[in-house]
Amino acid sequence: MLSGKPSTHISLLKVILAGFFFTFFISCTVVKKYQPGKPFVYKTNINLIGNFSKVEKQNLEAGLADQLDDSMQARKLNKLLWSTLKQPPVYDSINADNSILFMRALLNSLGYFNDSIYYTHSVKYEQPDQYRTTVDFYVRPGKVVKLDSISYNLRHTNLQFLTDSTKSQAVIKKGDPFAKAPISAEFDRLTELYRNTGYFRFSRDELVGIWDTLDVALLQPTLDPFEQLELLQKLQERRNNPTA
Repeated sequence: MLSGKPSTHISLLKVILAGFFFTFFISCTVVKKYQPGKPFVYKTNINLIGNFSKVEKQNLEAGLADQLDDSMQARKLNKLLWSTLKQPPVYDSINADNSILFMRALLNSLGYFNDSIYYTHSVKYEQPDQYRTTVDFYVRPGKVVKLDSISYNLRHTNLQFLTDSTKSQAVIKKGDPFAKAPISAEFDRLTELYRNTGYFRFSRDELVGIWDTLDVALLQPTLDPFEQLELLQKLQERRNNPTA
């Protein structure tokens, strides 16, 4: 009656050991052709701070990762049970600083102008001469600046009519992020529209975008203290919910 129990225990032990070794190999990274005695980039993490939807977070993290300096990227080759890291770049804080500049440029192009980015790094001495460096970037994009009002002002009557009559097809709308890509796409739409209606020599360079992110009234001095308080309140509201 008891002869079957030891076999069951042995089978269970095999499963546990197999799972342990599988997990061990999955988390194992073999580093090759590194510079001995010098910290090298082993892993780079991007930590996004703020309230974003799942899709927004994925897109931002992917975009920020693409802005990393080449010397901040640890390119691993994943195999069945382990990964290999060949010729990892030596860690240099200058490359991390450059990555911040690239990230900030991306955020600005997406409509984020009040960002905060910093990084930390830690070194793990895996072997006497192997210094694995993990770099963590912390990115707080802040609130996105949104389009509050949009107007088109052309000095040509026919072009103005064409523009006004096709506003429903505009790429940019009120409430959209004040971002570079959609504004550029709107310029392309208008240029194609004008050329398709006979203005073949019209150039995209003839279109200029002008924006104002601050109410002029906020810059005008006033002697009325109550009016001053009201203007300061408006300024604070604009800071909390920036528009262009």
